Amino acid sequence: MNRIAIRLYLHEPDGRLTDSEEAFGLDDFGGQLPVVGDMIVGPGAARRPGETEQDLCTVVGRVFNPRVPGECIALIVEKRSASAQDIDGVTERASAA
Repeated sequence: MNRIAIRLYLHEPDGRLTDSEEAFGLDDFGGQLPVVGDMIVGPGAARRPGETEQDLCTVVGRVFNPRVPGECIALIVEKRSASAQDIDGVTERASAA
């Protein structure tokens, strides 16, 4: 089996999907494939060119296309800017679970 590539697609307010042009592996998510409702925090996670704020992305869908060569999964995410308090709060809650 090849390395699974996980791509983030931004769900825009007008309904369009925009490729964030970033690929991740399962190892980037602790060996787990994010599911709907999961939040992804990170420097560079679904960041558009020129943005400097940290982002908080919520997974709203997953797309598997077996007809595409390679092993690629698309995560549909809604992105919002997050303050340091938002990120710290999410991280603390996740650590406590």
